[in-house]
Amino acid sequence: MSGRYWLANTRAQLASAAGFGLIVLDDIDDRAGQVAKGRIWQRLQLAMTREGIAALPLNQVLEMVERDRRLDQNGAWAETLDGLAKKAGHVTFAFRFGRPLRNVPQSARRAINDLMAKRLNLGITTARTTLRQALGRMFFVDCGVVGD
Repeated sequence: MSGRYWLANTRAQLASAAGFGLIVLDDIDDRAGQVAKGRIWQRLQLAMTREGIAALPLNQVLEMVERDRRLDQNGAWAETLDGLAKKAGHVTFAFRFGRPLRNVPQSARRAINDLMAKRLNLGITTARTTLRQALGRMFFVDCGVVGD
């Protein structure tokens, strides 16, 4: 895939997005914080999917920031992201969201009975209750997601 094709495709995808989101960290090198923010993304994406909203990661800019950082270059990517975060922290994840333009088939999923009961060594009723409780503790506050 050529760079021009990728750029044109990315521009088209961004133009069709209803909105963009950022997940930020105080300390970009905090591993526990990175895992916690990853969990927030997972919960947020599940919640949006439940509401019929599509959400997809935008890794390109973050990869450029990391590339500049590793090469000890002063690229404008980090400054751009920091400006978007408006002193809320360092951007660790970016995504776009919106209503899907067309229906697509859902990806294959295993039944919750197969997944939860076996992994947690629980009965089926307990596994369903555990999942409902975990998802039920999530709520939205000012465009953010707060977990337990």
